[in-house]
Amino acid sequence: MGAGSLEKDEKPEDCVNREVMEELGYKIEKPKLITVFYTSPGGSTERIFLFFSEVSKTDKIKKGGGNDHENEDIQLVKIPVSDLLSKIMEIKDAKTILAMQWFLLNRQNH
Repeated sequence: MGAGSLEKDEKPEDCVNREVMEELGYKIEKPKLITVFYTSPGGSTERIFLFFSEVSKTDKIKKGGGNDHENEDIQLVKIPVSDLLSKIMEIKDAKTILAMQWFLLNRQNH
């Protein structure tokens, strides 16, 4: 899961493509919008655009890990589908929990 901020006048789809490449090194095609939500309705105007995209080994075309000039230290963690349900209880990030739950409910469609 990559995360990033929209640049001025940038479309969410373009942002997710850019961030996944920078952070994970994968080229993604046609990311599917899962949902858009507020992090704290009434307390913040920050919105999260949550996307899904499948990737394969051949889609990994760069190193990933984030941008050095942004002092990012990003590591790709692969979790087997069979472990997702138990891992949800360990995760402390709401967008990641939501994405994992969505995937578990919708994986037969992908």
